[in-house]
Amino acid sequence: MTVSCTGGKRRHRLLEATATSSLESAQLDLEADRRKHLQGRKLVLEKLREKYRKEMSHWELLSNTLVEMEKRAKVQHAELPFSTECEGDASDLAQKLHSDRSYRRKL
Repeated sequence: MTVSCTGGKRRHRLLEATATSSLESAQLDLEADRRKHLQGRKLVLEKLREKYRKEMSHWELLSNTLVEMEKRAKVQHAELPFSTECEGDASDLAQKLHSDRSYRRKL
C-alpha cells in the first residue's frame, strides 16, 4: 500500500485553505454582528435622548406657565380692596343671624 504524497499534500492544503477562509468569514460575521449591535444601541440611546428632551421642554413650558399665573395672581390680589380688620367675632355674627331670623318670623 503506497500512498501518493502529492495527493495528501494537496488535500491538506485544501483543508487548510477552507479552514482559514471559514475562520476569516466567522471573524467577519462576528465583527458585523458587533457593528449591528452597537448601531442598535446607538439608535435606542438617540430615541431615549429625544424622548427626555421633549419631556424636559414640556416641563419647562409648564414651569413658565405656572410662574406667569403666580405673577398674575399676585397682581390681581394686590389690586383687590380688602379690610385687614374683622368686623366682630363669630358670636356677634351668630347673634345677627339669629335676630334676622326672629325678625322674619314676626313679619
